[in-house]
Amino acid sequence: MAAKKSTKKSTKKSMKKSMKKSTKKSTKKSTTLFGELASSLTKAWKPTAPKPKAKTKPPKKTFEQIGAEGEQLVYDQLVALFGRDFVFRNVYVRRRSGFLTEIDLLAVHPTGVYVVESKNYSGLVVGDGNQKDWEHIKSNDYRRTFYSPVAQNKGHVDALREACEFYLGFVPPMLSLLVFPDRCELQITNLPVGLRCCRLSQLQSTIASVVRMVNPVLTPAHLQAIVPLFYQSQKSMLPAQIQEQHKRDVATVRSWAGR
Repeated sequence: MAAKKSTKKSTKKSMKKSMKKSTKKSTKKSTTLFGELASSLTKAWKPTAPKPKAKTKPPKKTFEQIGAEGEQLVYDQLVALFGRDFVFRNVYVRRRSGFLTEIDLLAVHPTGVYVVESKNYSGLVVGDGNQKDWEHIKSNDYRRTFYSPVAQNKGHVDALREACEFYLGFVPPMLSLLVFPDRCELQITNLPVGLRCCRLSQLQSTIASVVRMVNPVLTPAHLQAIVPLFYQSQKSMLPAQIQEQHKRDVATVRSWAGR
């Protein structure tokens, strides 16, 4: 019996030892296998830097957007001079012909109504006050003609006179102004008497000089009649069908002029 027990113990010990050896060998093999696999993967796989995103150019601004930006700068200057309640933007006026015309900016003061045409151009502007076509030059590859702002603002003043006479029963003094940005070079000749042309940085001093020279003729009663008329004639105050009519009128006039 004692001999049987000793043999059982020895066989158990030998089995345990062999099991330990086999597990050690298997773990060694597995670790070496995984190690080889990992090393082969790291050799095969090389991290690549992410591709830089393609830069997207902002959409090109339309003439309308560029013009609106320029008008906003002129508007801010006029508000600083006259006050917000006396400056009006994109005023629609109906002509006797039935066509609508749009005035960029109007400012009301006891010295009169300031009719302002804003042109937000860069480069060179060449014009003659007696000619209907002016030229805008930005480079050798960019030259275009545009309708004279002198003639354009004269049409605005004439339309405004008609409207004031019809709706108010009197015509206030009208003072015409052309405003260009500081970055624009001007070669303009033969401006009509009474019309002022300046750059944006000169606007306040130009108007101040006019105010000093002109005697105030509009009474508070005149101003109370003018302000509501101009206020309710602003583009922002009018229904969409009026704005659509103005677009059609502009297209018609341009087709007549061949533009």
